Amino acid sequence: KEAKRQEELRQQRKERLYEFFLKDDRDEADVRFLLEEPCNIRIHQVQRRAANGKTYYENVICTEDNNCPYCEQGDNPTVKGATLVIDRRPYEYTDEKGKKRKAQNTVKLFIQGTKVMGQLERISEKYGLTDRDVTIIRLGTGTGTSYTIERGDEEPITTKEIKNALPDWCRDQYDGTEDSLYDILEDQLTKMLAKPDDYDSDYDEDEDDDDQEDIMIGGGF
Repeated sequence: KEAKRQEELRQQRKERLYEFFLKDDRDEADVRFLLEEPCNIRIHQVQRRAANGKTYYENVICTEDNNCPYCEQGDNPTVKGATLVIDRRPYEYTDEKGKKRKAQNTVKLFIQGTKVMGQLERISEKYGLTDRDVTIIRLGTGTGTSYTIERGDEEPITTKEIKNALPDWCRDQYDGTEDSLYDILEDQLTKMLAKPDDYDSDYDEDEDDDDQEDIMIGGGF
């Protein structure tokens, strides 16, 4: 059952944005937020077990109705904010022909809790968020994890730069407007909704920790 689900996920990820995260203490990244205000969502952090036996966490959006399998298990969702960012970090990937290539400036999903979103709200209200890069720094590990956000100088971004940062399969959805970026975000969040048949017997809510809440990460902050 899990192997089948993993294959389905691999197919779905072909049109899914990666989620932004910082893995270790002192890791940092420069990012450009593409939306001034996030979408508020309710998240279940679901522990999965892959076919190779390793466990990992996956963000699943609560449907907030009787069809949510995780609410039925007694797992209470956490309110978080979701938005889009351009991750400035360089990375290496393998193309369809098996050749390794280098790239950077990739649009990703940014999902975080109220503490981080509160810092972003302050920058947005005082200086504007989308017209400057910010540096996000992770401090600590486990339940002691926190994040610091440093704002950069004002430097407007062009529609061409945003379009080039989007993957090929959703580039045509962007027409240069903020509304079209919200449409892309909404489409991505829809693909994360919990499904009635999404029950995973390997899930154990007691193994969740506070660190996971802040790592994976109506409108408004």
